Amino acid sequence: MENCHNEDKAEVYSMLSMIFDQRRSNYRFEHRAIKSHKTVIWVLEMGKISYGPKGEVVRISGIIQEISSEKLTQKILEEQNRRIEASE
Repeated sequence: MENCHNEDKAEVYSMLSMIFDQRRSNYRFEHRAIKSHKTVIWVLEMGKISYGPKGEVVRISGIIQEISSEKLTQKILEEQNRRIEASE
């Protein structure tokens, strides 16, 4: 979490809290992160959670994948769609 963008930390903590409270076994969410040289990137986190007999988290396994280029493409497409809709 130390690399999580400051503006996204509260939402990420809230999401994780909800996932643990609901004892969900899978998770998947996107957020911004800060790379070591202060570059902001978008990441997708997804994985599985194992719980013990008392409901405690005993294992989390997953991946964090950079999705900055996908987010940029999505933003460009949304802007193009807005321009098309505005011209109609």
